[in-house]
Amino acid sequence: MLEKTSAQNNRLEDIAMDRGYSRWATLVVAVLILLVLLAAGTAVFGYMLHGVKDNEIAVKLRRSVITDIVGPGVYNDPSWFADIHDIKIEGVRFYAVDPEVLTKDQQRIGLVVEGDVYRPGLDKVDVIRDGWSLYRTFYTNDKALVGEIGTSERGEKFVQTPGLMQGLAQQAMKVCVGDRTFAESVVGSARDELRGCIDEEISKLAIQYGGIEVRNIIVPNIILSPEVTSLLDQITNSKFQVDLARQDTLKAEENGRRLLAETQAQIRVEQGKIQEEQRQAAITAELERKALEAQKVVIEAEKANELLKAQKDFEIAVAIFEVKKQEALSLIAKDTALAELYSLHPEYLDMLVQEMWSAALAEAGAIYIPAGTDPTTIIQPGTGSTGVNVIVPGESDIP
Repeated sequence: MLEKTSAQNNRLEDIAMDRGYSRWATLVVAVLILLVLLAAGTAVFGYMLHGVKDNEIAVKLRRSVITDIVGPGVYNDPSWFADIHDIKIEGVRFYAVDPEVLTKDQQRIGLVVEGDVYRPGLDKVDVIRDGWSLYRTFYTNDKALVGEIGTSERGEKFVQTPGLMQGLAQQAMKVCVGDRTFAESVVGSARDELRGCIDEEISKLAIQYGGIEVRNIIVPNIILSPEVTSLLDQITNSKFQVDLARQDTLKAEENGRRLLAETQAQIRVEQGKIQEEQRQAAITAELERKALEAQKVVIEAEKANELLKAQKDFEIAVAIFEVKKQEALSLIAKDTALAELYSLHPEYLDMLVQEMWSAALAEAGAIYIPAGTDPTTIIQPGTGSTGVNVIVPGESDIP
């Protein structure tokens, strides 16, 4: 009895669980149906609160006809069969590779090209309107425009799903490489010329797809087969040998110019020394000449001074002589006058002599003269009026 009751309870629980699961399933199905109806209603009844980002523009449509092209913002249009599509106007990077391209001289090389793609913006709304029906996919789908790029385990890029730009890039590569030889495509500055050509060709092709622009084209890698690599190594080695020979020539020429410059410099130094010695000698001679001239001037000045001094001394001596002469003349003026008087009047001189003798004899009283002397030589005999007695002694008269 107890076992039967337990079995009935378990059955009731199972029925209850089945009913719960059924209710949840019904709810999920109802939600899904509601979402489908909402999506269908949105497609039919337009759109609400649609946001356009700063790097996007949007194309508004009604019944698949463009009504407007707008910039960033939030837009609503509940109209029947209204729709809106975003277009990313910032650059989208693309990567393209062509593993085998023939050069003008039938050499196989591979190329890798990268760049940025820009869709037309608000400044080209007419281009978007005209190209919308044909290029709508490229405007709205990055995968259709630039494909999908994968990365290998070694970190190398590869094209996983090609897009429009991969095809245009490969076409541009074939055109540019096919017009050039191997050396013109891969050696030295020729790579930059090749990049410019690819840039120009891709731009011409892309602009035809609804005004799409290509910028910042680069050719980061050139893929070479082993045979081409060997040939390139030979070219590089040959070029290196040529450059080395040219460098050796330049080195020899430079050494020659250096030796010539050193020799010329030594000659100029020696010439400079000689010229400097001569210049210094000339300066010394000039200084000596000036010194001699200065000495001459000094000597001439000294002589002039001495001559002037001698002239002055002579003039002083003459002046002193004149003074002394005048002094002497003044001192002997009386005597001179007397002498002139005596010479003019000798009788006056005789009279003076007589007077002097008379005076002298008057004082002497007697004059003794040697025997045999003429008394007239001592005193002129007179009449005796002087009162002087002249005694001529004899032997008997000597006391």
